[in-house]
Amino acid sequence: MLALWREWHAPLVALLVSAALVVLARRARGGMAGSAAAGAGLAAGWYLLASAPLSLTRLGLAPRGTPDRLFLLTLGTTVIALAAARFAAARGPWPALLLAALGAGWWVAGAPQSEAGLLAGLHVELGVALLVVAVARLGTSGTPADALRMLAAAASLPAALAVAHAPWAWTLLALVLPAAALPLLLLPRAGPVVFLPLAAGLAAAQAFTSLLLGRLVRSGFTAADAAALAPLLTLVLIGPVGARVRIGGRLAPYLGAALSAALAVLAVWVVRRWRG
Repeated sequence: MLALWREWHAPLVALLVSAALVVLARRARGGMAGSAAAGAGLAAGWYLLASAPLSLTRLGLAPRGTPDRLFLLTLGTTVIALAAARFAAARGPWPALLLAALGAGWWVAGAPQSEAGLLAGLHVELGVALLVVAVARLGTSGTPADALRMLAAAASLPAALAVAHAPWAWTLLALVLPAAALPLLLLPRAGPVVFLPLAAGLAAAQAFTSLLLGRLVRSGFTAADAAALAPLLTLVLIGPVGARVRIGGRLAPYLGAALSAALAVLAVWVVRRWRG
């Protein structure tokens, strides 16, 4: 039992922290707890992984200070979401989204401090910023279905990494995402800002997957690159696929989301078989 806890404690803690804040938000009928739920869950789960023997740096699967420090990025985007919910709700999600996107791009590029460093990593900074915006805009529209769309996208990444035969530590890192996203299904009246830390964290995890496991930035394409794109493909498919699901009654949206994620993961399997 202790060994099982040590291996799975990060996603479980992410789930519990996010769920606790969602319960608090429901009891308070809104407030700031809901805006912090996903971000706090992600930060807690990723912090535990960063300090664990299974951390990517200790296993030699990533350079020091990159994916293992995702919890710091999530804390930053959570602060942005809380500030936007408290002080800039009337301005819409765009100012907070752009700030979080630029911050995520800067962080994934290695948080350069000099002008030369910023210019050297400009392609990564802009690419990740655009990815954050794409995930947020495809995944959220201010409707009750936002939580389901974001959950499906988040769940597709660890499944795709497993299919791509990525190291288990990478899959475990990605499992924190759906664990933190799941309780948001119970959050009433969740606006786009609520999902901002989740969108930024998911985009950063996608980017690290491609940068450190794949070859897309080096003019190649592997199953790891396909896995990194699985959440985006899920978000693109979920609308048209969901509209064609005619069975299940109230479960139809969930079936459509699951089918969309499954198709995205299937595409990763095809790429792995094709590319060997």
